[in-house]
Amino acid sequence: YIVRKHHFNEEFFETIDSESKAYFLGFIIADGSVERPTKWGRVGRLKINISHKDIEILEMFKSEIGADTVDIETYIPSARTYSQNPMSRFTLNSVKLCDDLKKYGVIKNKRTKEVLPILDKDLMPHLIRGFFDGDGSVHAQKRNGKPLVSFTKSKSVLTGIRKYLIKELNVSPRPS
Repeated sequence: YIVRKHHFNEEFFETIDSESKAYFLGFIIADGSVERPTKWGRVGRLKINISHKDIEILEMFKSEIGADTVDIETYIPSARTYSQNPMSRFTLNSVKLCDDLKKYGVIKNKRTKEVLPILDKDLMPHLIRGFFDGDGSVHAQKRNGKPLVSFTKSKSVLTGIRKYLIKELNVSPRPS
């Protein structure tokens, strides 16, 4: 059997049944990844890399999942990345945690295969809020000064968010 160095709630994402679970799932869809650390090929490592200025999100997740003994690493990215600004990384090793995330589309090399998971109606806004905190932005349009909300991600996730916002919140799509 496996002896754990760090203990935390490995069942956290087994069922998405709270605002915080939905929020962190959305955030991980935006800024998280899973890896294959074992020679047997099973996915077992969740890694979240974000700008150091947003470290409080990692601290909230660390607290929520009960990973008190796991450190958040702060580092300067290598020269080949888009920025030399400080980054923060949080890593959890757990096959169970990653298998549960897989049910919601968080898989290795997810860039082209991910979809927006559909949660209970009352949890979808929290999922999208978490996703927005990871990959969203708001800009004032130059022409009319109205706010423009934008996301960066795969087309399938963005299409899912767009459909949800139009259907549930009657948000006007930007003319093509």
